[in-house]
Amino acid sequence: MLRQVILVALAASASAGSYGLYDRCSSNGPAKWAANDGSFCGAEQQSPIDLCGATPTKHPKKTTYSKTRIVTGSNPQVSQTFQEVIDDPRYHITTTNNVTSNRAMKLKLAESVYIAPPEGHTLRLYAGDISYEIGRQDSKPSEDSGVVENAAGCWTTSTHTQSTFDQEVDCYISKHTVENDKAEWVFAEAHFRWGRDGRKDEGSEHYMEGVQYPLEVQLVHHHKKYKDLTEALAQGKDDALLVVGQFFDIDDSDTAGGVMSEDMKMLASAMSAAKAGSDGNSVNMNIYGLIDQSEGFFSYAGSLTTPTCNPVVTWVVMKNIQKIPSSTLDLFHDKTVDSYGHKAPWGNYRDLQPRGGRELHWFYGNAATVPNGTSGFWTCNPRGARGPHFNCPHEANNKDEVEDLKTSLDQAREAEKKAKADLTVFEAEVEAKKAVVGQNVAAIVLGVFFGLFLGAFVALLFYMLRKKQ
Repeated sequence: MLRQVILVALAASASAGSYGLYDRCSSNGPAKWAANDGSFCGAEQQSPIDLCGATPTKHPKKTTYSKTRIVTGSNPQVSQTFQEVIDDPRYHITTTNNVTSNRAMKLKLAESVYIAPPEGHTLRLYAGDISYEIGRQDSKPSEDSGVVENAAGCWTTSTHTQSTFDQEVDCYISKHTVENDKAEWVFAEAHFRWGRDGRKDEGSEHYMEGVQYPLEVQLVHHHKKYKDLTEALAQGKDDALLVVGQFFDIDDSDTAGGVMSEDMKMLASAMSAAKAGSDGNSVNMNIYGLIDQSEGFFSYAGSLTTPTCNPVVTWVVMKNIQKIPSSTLDLFHDKTVDSYGHKAPWGNYRDLQPRGGRELHWFYGNAATVPNGTSGFWTCNPRGARGPHFNCPHEANNKDEVEDLKTSLDQAREAEKKAKADLTVFEAEVEAKKAVVGQNVAAIVLGVFFGLFLGAFVALLFYMLRKKQ
């Protein structure tokens, strides 16, 4: 039974655009997912959420490593300053083994834009202490890596070229990189979320400060200790998955696509050339070229956003928003159709879920504005974010039924008023008739008594007359 549930979750994830799944007007829509067997969709720690009220958590220590040394071979001797800014990898995402042009990513356009790594090629992501900071791991990966604050043994020469300095920087990074089993995640798939055809004000699953964007990509990873997604979900551990999210917004200042990153351009080109609803396509791109962590990212403990909504995800959502032209968004609407050739009438995103008491962290990277440790830099609207409205046919029918009931109720109330008025009139008539009857009865009784009296008087008088005779 557990394996069946897991396979359902994977199938829903792999075909993120399974349109019936998102039909808000059906009995199987998102609001009903929690009723499915084995579903966690009504449990705690559900995703997506509105990314607001975040706590600035850790500033990646932006250290400028600068060395002023005599340039090798200079005569007369010349001093030159070499410097480089390095992120602290404990609170920064790093990736390795990215795909090159001879190892194209798999691209599927059947009901979703689904990207997978080539066979036999592993893409790795190192998330440092992020999963630990949000409560998904019980110890710090950086401690197991022996990360230190200095780079003893790296600065070895008194003279420099840019090349030797670069080697020293690489040496420093190698001593600080959190690349161990506990910090390593393996890329499994990427899929996109968008809204209804022609809509630019909906589509992303997460919101940022109450704003929903037209597109969101989600890069799904399983922890290295699991063989694949199936095993990761089967174990049901908190650290099973890590998903990286990236928002996209519309910018038509350059309709030729100049606003896009190079890797999004490659994806758009591959989608444009592929047949709608097709499988077995490929694209030469670096999947991590779709994300931008220059302003840091939000992170929280959440879940899958498709049934069975397993709450085993470390979510990492970029703050900076990538740009695409409307024509690229149209590709997602036009190229992804169901088996009947229909575009998604509902989009393929889950509605916002209650955040509850979960803490949202902001690892703020290179962000220009840093709130100096102030908690809750972005506040949430107390009324919550407003989601899109779907005009379901049954809603219209319900409205008609309600109006009919209101009309019937008004008619019943009017009938009741009329009946009460008629009853009052009837009661008055009855009372009047009672009075007349009473008067008549009194007259009859009086007549009877008068008749009896008169009869008795006549009889007495007749008796007296006869007695005298």
